[in-house]
Amino acid sequence: MAPDQQGPEPLLRLLTPVELQILNLVSLNWTSKSIAQELHASYRTVQNHRLRMCRKLGLAGYNRLFQFALEHKSTLQFSPPSLPDAPALHLSTSTPPK
Repeated sequence: MAPDQQGPEPLLRLLTPVELQILNLVSLNWTSKSIAQELHASYRTVQNHRLRMCRKLGLAGYNRLFQFALEHKSTLQFSPPSLPDAPALHLSTSTPPK
């Protein structure tokens, strides 16, 4: 069965909390550069997360990841659990930084 036919929930369980946060911001039309600034990470780190999400979700390309994020935006509008030994990431859902 193709990934889209399974529904988003089983696929979203494959993603890490940080990947879910990034996917949520992608669904809000944030760029990788803006996401990197918000997460205090490098642009390349965000791009690597996006690439891994595409592989895990069986998607070909960043545009397809954006489309997936938009299609499942309501499912993504939650706060994923924080990692026990990692500092919590506080994300804004407002306009991305410039």
